[in-house]
Amino acid sequence: MNPLWKLGRIALLPLLFFGLPGSMNGQERVYRYADGHPLDYGTVNSILLDAKGYLWLGGQSSLRRFDGDGVEYFGHARGDTTSLTNDYINDLYEDDSGRLWIAHQRGISYFDYRLEHFHNFSPSAQLKGTATRQGIGRIWPGKDGLFWVTTDGLLRCFDPFQLAFHLGDSSLLANQQTVGIEEVYDALSLENGQNWITTNAGTFSFGKIDQQLAPIKAFQSTIYKWRMRPDGKMLVIQEDSLGFYQHIDGGSFTRLATLPYPEGLTGDLVNVVISKSSSDDWYLGTGRGLMKITLSDNSTPLVELFTKIEGEEQSLTNNTIYDLAFSDDDMLLIGTRQGVSRLDLRPTHVEHYTDVGEQALCSKVTKGSAVDSILSVLIIGTEAGISLIDLNTGNANCLTPNNTPGMRSEWVINVDPGPYPHTFWVGYRGRGANLLDISNPAQPVFRELDWGGHDLKTRSVYQFARDKGGRYWLATSKGLVSYTPETGSTELFEHDPKNTSSLSSSNLLTVLVDSRNRLWVGTRGGGICLKDLNDPERGFQRFRFQEDDPGSLPSDLILHINEDQAGRIWIANPEAPSVYLEDGTFRTFGLEDGLAHSFCYGSFADRAGTLWMAFGGIFVEMDLNVEGELMVGRQISRRSGLLSTQNAQFGWSVLPDGRMALSQRLGLNIVHPELTNTQADFARILLTDFQLFDESVNPGQASATNELRPYRLPDDINELTRVDLPPGQDLIGISFAASRFRPFNEPTFAYRMAGIQDEWSVLDDRRYLSFPKLPSGEYLLELRMEDELERYSDDIRQLTIYLKAPWYQRWWAKSLFALSLAALVLGGVHFRNRQQQRLVAARLEEREELRRRSARDFHDEAGNHLSRLSLLTNVLDRKLAGQKTEEARPLVTEINQNVQIIREGMRDFIWALDPDNDSVEELALRLKQFGQELFAHHSACFSFIPLRPELNKLELATNTRRHLMLLFKEAMNNSLRHAAGAKELELRFSHQGNLLKISWTDDGSGSAMLTEHNTGMGIKNMRARAEKIGADLFISGEQGFRVEISLLLISPF
Repeated sequence: MNPLWKLGRIALLPLLFFGLPGSMNGQERVYRYADGHPLDYGTVNSILLDAKGYLWLGGQSSLRRFDGDGVEYFGHARGDTTSLTNDYINDLYEDDSGRLWIAHQRGISYFDYRLEHFHNFSPSAQLKGTATRQGIGRIWPGKDGLFWVTTDGLLRCFDPFQLAFHLGDSSLLANQQTVGIEEVYDALSLENGQNWITTNAGTFSFGKIDQQLAPIKAFQSTIYKWRMRPDGKMLVIQEDSLGFYQHIDGGSFTRLATLPYPEGLTGDLVNVVISKSSSDDWYLGTGRGLMKITLSDNSTPLVELFTKIEGEEQSLTNNTIYDLAFSDDDMLLIGTRQGVSRLDLRPTHVEHYTDVGEQALCSKVTKGSAVDSILSVLIIGTEAGISLIDLNTGNANCLTPNNTPGMRSEWVINVDPGPYPHTFWVGYRGRGANLLDISNPAQPVFRELDWGGHDLKTRSVYQFARDKGGRYWLATSKGLVSYTPETGSTELFEHDPKNTSSLSSSNLLTVLVDSRNRLWVGTRGGGICLKDLNDPERGFQRFRFQEDDPGSLPSDLILHINEDQAGRIWIANPEAPSVYLEDGTFRTFGLEDGLAHSFCYGSFADRAGTLWMAFGGIFVEMDLNVEGELMVGRQISRRSGLLSTQNAQFGWSVLPDGRMALSQRLGLNIVHPELTNTQADFARILLTDFQLFDESVNPGQASATNELRPYRLPDDINELTRVDLPPGQDLIGISFAASRFRPFNEPTFAYRMAGIQDEWSVLDDRRYLSFPKLPSGEYLLELRMEDELERYSDDIRQLTIYLKAPWYQRWWAKSLFALSLAALVLGGVHFRNRQQQRLVAARLEEREELRRRSARDFHDEAGNHLSRLSLLTNVLDRKLAGQKTEEARPLVTEINQNVQIIREGMRDFIWALDPDNDSVEELALRLKQFGQELFAHHSACFSFIPLRPELNKLELATNTRRHLMLLFKEAMNNSLRHAAGAKELELRFSHQGNLLKISWTDDGSGSAMLTEHNTGMGIKNMRARAEKIGADLFISGEQGFRVEISLLLISPF
């Protein structure tokens, strides 16, 4: 049996409890989780907040991981070697490398964050012959990364680097057995390499190399727990007392203080934790609640006790505490037999009055209040009487009808300053009103007034107001009552259905006389009634809610009316606060103006004149700027330390030192407005899930159902700052949370996605983002938190997401596509050109065929007729010869010559028309033939020099060919007529670059020929023809007659 359970009786009643009399004893700073919350149930043997921000809970049937929103369970699964080998968790420990170690009934395991599974190690398997049990009880950090564990009740060393129990500690094991150790209670490793253990056989020390156990003589009694701070101060849980020691280098100790365990309040001491928030605070978990011990250097230790209180939400869920842990937001997490409780460690600037009794509050349900600044007394109305609180001492006194004569009822609605010094109006529920005189606070007196026949005993009185004439106005449930203290005269104003200048309702809730001496009356369902007291004859002006009028009141139920230091009239009602505009309309403010709530109880000004407005459980600093826009400032709420989320009508007063007394249903709050800057609390953001196509993707785990899109995260998603996704993974989902533990702290998340959404977008209650059909590219996802004051966390969680483009979207594929498209376009253009060329060729062929057919038809038809004409002239010639008509013969001869000329011209025309003659070769042959026939009987020698055979197929346009032929025929005819003495005649075809050159030369008398022809048409026609075909013509008369023409061809030689 564990000796901690034997300890049994530890009384704490004689220990000192310090605090303001009547103030809270610390219990109100304990918070439970709501029913059904993941942390509200189950035994918590061990609790640990890891470096990532997860909260781990080791229980008796599972291991749980809490991420701030939900819980994930881990346990033993039969047949799965990667699960825990046992579900009963004894201890949790995180080593320096961030690995989580779990001590359980079948050994020790560590959790692999990347693969989300466990590696298990059994002492009975590794320590054969020296270990008989499999369970590991506790884990303590050692030096050099090693740590200590207990198995079989004895201390053993585990090497997390070798993932094995250290076999070299056999001498330590033997030494433990030698001195009679059966159970190691606690262990501690020092910076100098020494190790301390406390056991059933005493307290010992041993070195890293020398493992001989040496008794620590400073501790004579059995020690069950100890903790040492960095400065050497120790808290030791001894068999008979709590001891505080100072460790001095060299192994000596100095006793600082001792707290005995007197009988009366028994408990089992389970764990000791040193607070991070204050070096003087120690927290002890026991079997009877939580102890807080504050040890300062020169004072007696101060002790506070936190326990479970039946029916009280702000208390522990269970008194049996197994483990404690600190959160980053200054909360002590308390692992109990029934879930997790929380203790707020952060200093608060809110004082609480919650105790109920004759020397305390009459009831936690506090109501309206008032202050006597001279006597420094706060008067608080409650549902069970009036409490007087001495602001100097904090002492409280409860007044009830039983102990104070003249008090009409226990239920007090409101308290307002009265007409005489140290007197206060007291409004009761259903019992009217009277005056409370506290001139002697030790003996307060109630005074009755003569209401002039107006019975107030059946009326509820809510509020009192004083006008400039000294008259008081009382808002009651049955009309408006005026009272003049000097004369005692009274007057009653009620609703008159026949008089529109009367009150709109007799059921009143609030009354105000403003700085202009106007009387404002708020009704229950009748809106506002306004009367100018400067004009007694004038009646009440009514203001009601009009659904179609945005300038009307938002509701006819008026809870409070107040005037700020600028003279503006503020109206509070359940719908929204409003301000009166002097044009007779109202301007209403709501959530869209930055308000956290719309239900408004009322407003008041603090000592500095700042306007505060009471909403549902929150007080908000408000003002209007020069443009009339609502300015929302500081807020006081549960997060600031208020007791409740329910405020009280008229429940506010400003104390002489500037503090504010705020009434709520769970007690009274004393708040200083200058100290209400609520600290922003932003937890670390955790990425809890990464999904592709709505399926979670874990590290090293391929998609099970989506074989076409397998993907594995390279590591735990919280360790990654970048995720590279293959092509096609374009449906991405990300879940996130934040492990926050402070109560009433519900910050929201905001995100932006660079490349898609550059502005921050608030997610409200969502904890999930989805990006469907995400285009390929690189994106930066950023997450941050913000609170109700629109403050943003500086720590922004960033995750770069790179979605690789499919092969057809990459640059080389796009380049290939572009080239292919260009080739396709060029091919299309080429094809089109080919088609057009074919069409042109077809049309050209058609025209050429027409030319051929026309040439043949013309040749046949004209040739037949001309042949017949020639035949006829021959016959005529013979007939005439027979008749010897010599005079007719010359004519016949001339006819025949003309016919021959026509036939020759027709041959040239037909030759030029025929497309088969369009080549340079045909031109050359035609001119050669013409020259041979022309100079057949000439004495000169005619020679022809053609082009190279491969150039003869070059084509010439029909018009070009015709002009060239006629030009050179003209030149040849000139030589025939004028070069009778010529001996050499030459027709030459040649080329030079892209030029076709044709020349005709003779060695006759060229100068005479050229001179003669300059006056004729021959040379002019030749020049005209050369110009028409764009050729260069050269004519020379030196050393004979020479004609040369140069023509540029399209196709190069």
